[in-house]
Amino acid sequence: MARRLAPALTAAASLALAALAAPCAPPAAADPGPGRALGDRALVYAATARFQVHANAVAAGYKPDQYCVVDKAGTGALGYPHFNHKYDNSVDPAKPAALFYEDDGRGGKRLVAVQWLVYGRARR
Repeated sequence: MARRLAPALTAAASLALAALAAPCAPPAAADPGPGRALGDRALVYAATARFQVHANAVAAGYKPDQYCVVDKAGTGALGYPHFNHKYDNSVDPAKPAALFYEDDGRGGKRLVAVQWLVYGRARR
């Protein structure tokens, strides 16, 4: 189950990044096609490859949350989130604000997803 969850989370993160990358783009650039998302995903993989080693993420400033986010119905889990709030509001593919790990079954953690946190502004 966990191995099937990782590709889905990666795809969801890639799609979310593509949607956030150009929120104010002119209509002509509104549909950059699949090349943009694939390029951004390649940047994410390259920038986060070192975080496959959990200790590298912690050393880079990603602070582990103390809880594993689990679905109480038993259908899945989000994993262990790690946040680096200096990247909040970043849409740079190389600077995700959150990394998510799951237990690897050998006492360690495996990187399974990345996330960007972009905060909206209240309109008056």
